[in-house]
Amino acid sequence: MLPIRVFFEKKGCAAYISHLDVQRAVIRALQRTGCDFAFTEGFNPHMKLVFAMPLSLFQESTYEIFDVTLLDDNETYPEVLEKLQSVFPAEIMPYAVAAPVKKLACLRAATYEIRIKTNRKAADISLPSTAMKVLKKAKNGATETDIRPLIRSFYASDTENGILLRVTADCGSQSHLNVAYICEWFGFDQADCDILRTGLLDEEGNLLK
Repeated sequence: MLPIRVFFEKKGCAAYISHLDVQRAVIRALQRTGCDFAFTEGFNPHMKLVFAMPLSLFQESTYEIFDVTLLDDNETYPEVLEKLQSVFPAEIMPYAVAAPVKKLACLRAATYEIRIKTNRKAADISLPSTAMKVLKKAKNGATETDIRPLIRSFYASDTENGILLRVTADCGSQSHLNVAYICEWFGFDQADCDILRTGLLDEEGNLLK
């Protein structure tokens, strides 16, 4: 068997579909490759497919990851990538395939670029030393949460049309922040904020490979 880690983008109209729909699209594309992927056993077998961390709606990414396993270990990684690129939608296109180096459970943080259309200046945008409380929404209601401890780094700069934020925030099963809450706390409308995830980091702060 050949374990495969696929690196892909999520851009364009894919930002407006749920993670479940992305997962379905990935499964359909994988089936079209003709490759023999590993499935679970039992009464309802399904493809062994694991994503690093679902991306929130209305956000794009240049660094998404999923793991699958090929039963035929005679395939090479370049051959697999070529097959994937021939069948995947352009909005969720794989750009690299490799052997997993670390487990996906090692994911701890993510990096983001947030472009905000505004007349405000970067000099007016800085992280407070006190709490940043927001109403965090969930299926069972909303709870007030301090997001300040979840932000690892923050840098704001001016652009021609507004402000660019470069943010590193907690991301993973242990602790996770939807960075849209940062925009909300600063009083920006979601429609004016273009959020792009640019990296997934391991416990040492390196790109998860």
